[in-house]
Amino acid sequence: MKKSAVNKENHRIDYIDINKKEILELIAKRIQQERKRKGFTQQDLADFIDSSANYISEVERGIKEPGITIMYRICVALDISLNELVLGQRMSNGLPNGVIEKLQKLTDEQVQIITMMIDAVDQYNNGMN
Repeated sequence: MKKSAVNKENHRIDYIDINKKEILELIAKRIQQERKRKGFTQQDLADFIDSSANYISEVERGIKEPGITIMYRICVALDISLNELVLGQRMSNGLPNGVIEKLQKLTDEQVQIITMMIDAVDQYNNGMN
């Protein structure tokens, strides 16, 4: 039987044989990371999902196990998929194969340039409508 292997850098589960505590810890870290990325406080997230900041704190520390309904609400609030929350895999949203992987290899400066290019195309497209 394989030992569980948790990739600490991206909080992904590399093998199927992983215990419940490790899964909860990974989900907790992802929730906290995505909440902070969105600029939400624990209270902001709690308000969005009709819960309490104390509950969010306990979930983020791996003390409480969120049910599927709460995980769904969290995903909606944080604009991530359940797949991303549970497995740590970002969805490509219909992008050509390999685009996400290529973007992940870019420097921060290169990402800013790509973002500006996408913004320019978006502005152009909005002007066409």
